[in-house]
Amino acid sequence: MNQILISSKVYVTKELKRKQRIYQTIFLISILVIVSLLVYYFIAEKQKNEEELVSQDIRSQLDSSPKEKDDTLITDKVMVVALNSDEDVSDQYEENVELEKEDLTDYHRFVEEKAEWLEPFAEYMAIKESFDMKSWTNWTDEEIKRRHPEALANYREKLADKLEYHRVTQYLFDKQWKALKKYANEHHIQIIGDMPIYVAEDSVEMWATPHYFKTDEVGNAACVAGCPPDSFSPLGQLWGNPIYNWRTMKLDGFTWWIKRLKASFELFDVVRIDHFRGFAAYWEIPAGATDATGGEWVKGPGFDLFEAVKNELGDLPIIAEDLGFMDDAVIELREATGFPGMKILEFGFMGAQPSSTDLPHYYPVNSVSYTGTHDNDTVLGWYESATDEERDFCNRYLNRTDEPISYALLRSLYGSVSKMTIATMQDLLQLDTTARMNIPSTLGGNWVWRMQEGDITQEVEDFLLEITELYDRSNEQL
Repeated sequence: MNQILISSKVYVTKELKRKQRIYQTIFLISILVIVSLLVYYFIAEKQKNEEELVSQDIRSQLDSSPKEKDDTLITDKVMVVALNSDEDVSDQYEENVELEKEDLTDYHRFVEEKAEWLEPFAEYMAIKESFDMKSWTNWTDEEIKRRHPEALANYREKLADKLEYHRVTQYLFDKQWKALKKYANEHHIQIIGDMPIYVAEDSVEMWATPHYFKTDEVGNAACVAGCPPDSFSPLGQLWGNPIYNWRTMKLDGFTWWIKRLKASFELFDVVRIDHFRGFAAYWEIPAGATDATGGEWVKGPGFDLFEAVKNELGDLPIIAEDLGFMDDAVIELREATGFPGMKILEFGFMGAQPSSTDLPHYYPVNSVSYTGTHDNDTVLGWYESATDEERDFCNRYLNRTDEPISYALLRSLYGSVSKMTIATMQDLLQLDTTARMNIPSTLGGNWVWRMQEGDITQEVEDFLLEITELYDRSNEQL
């Protein structure tokens, strides 16, 4: 019996010792994991509490009822939180922001006046952020994709801080932009805004007002916009923007467009509408197509749209971007509206044809003339890449001797009868193709050029003043 009792050591084998070591290791790792989780939990709770205190501070100040003369101000902390709550804001931007104390009454007025578009926008951005910035078409919650009231109410409650953030930032932008516009106007400068005819599928407009677009049974775009094939693009251009349901818009009195233009003219003095020809007829492509070859021309709203706009808003300073494929219907629509079209000087010298209607001697008075658009090369870049024949024709047409080509073309433009001329800054600075703004149908490297402080020399100022005075281009009415 004693032998049995003292023989327990016999069972402590090498295998058992190995298992014991494994179990001990697992136990130690488990302890470390538990400790790490506890530390993480306490840190997260601390941060959450701090953020909640800030959020409560923001809400208490924003929700306070203003008195007859309310001296309560949004503090600097509120503004800092609004700016820093967006992870995409760069450190440089944060450092350069000059925070100002804003009157709460003004903020509440803005939120109330702009609620029709501000609330859907804030909702869309807040919910989009909660889905890792995916397009609404890829949200996994089908009820919020369709804006079911209960789902929307739930997200508004859950994302209340995010909604407030987007309201505040829109308010700040509006205030700052209008201050800039006021400064520009006081110095005899008008601002031209560029309005694309279409919106993106990934947009609050498509999500909040799908009945204004051609959609399938689940609300996705049934067809998309683009341009037909031509000599420059054998497969056409596939833009991918959803197509408007013009029939529904007409039945609604084109209120969507009236509101859009009204809001635009609060921001700009003049509005240039891109792809004007799409109002006469547009190229409609089935959704899912890989190119534009399968599209077809579909009649647009025509003059009915602009008649409704005029009846509601009066005569508006609109520029019709009428470049590209033009037919009689587009020309007739442009003439009926009275909007000036566009003339591009660079186009006039391509092919060295004196009959080109893009040459200044053919310009109508009711036009806006450019050396080139954002899609064209700079004047110097174009000239250096032109054929010998085109350069020779250009020089003879301009009667150019030793004047820089950029200056010679700008002088010809200012001397035309166009009611308005646009001088591109790159051309005033005599920059080559490295300063080109955009190359159509390409990704990367576009829209990166920026004018630097000190680029405008006395020579540039003197030249611009000379051609402005010589050709009576000064606007004394501003």
